[in-house]
Amino acid sequence: MEPNEKFKEGFTKIASGFKSDNVSPAEFKNGKYPAWAVKAMGYTAREMRAGGYSKRALKLAGFTEDEIKETDE
Repeated sequence: MEPNEKFKEGFTKIASGFKSDNVSPAEFKNGKYPAWAVKAMGYTAREMRAGGYSKRALKLAGFTEDEIKETDE
C-alpha cells in the first residue's frame, strides 16, 4: 500500500538529515523500509543499489533514469 502524498511529505521533512555513516541502506531494506523512505533519508541511488534495492524500487522512489543508470557503472 502506497502512503498518501501528505504523509510522504511529512516523513521526508523529518527524515532528511537522518543519513548516518553507521547505517547502510541494506539494513533499511532488511527492516522493510520502502525505497522512498530511504531516499528521503538522503541516500543516493548508488548507495541504495549497493544495499540491495532494485532498479524498479529506485524508480518508484523518484530517482531519475540517469541516476539509476549511474548505478550500473
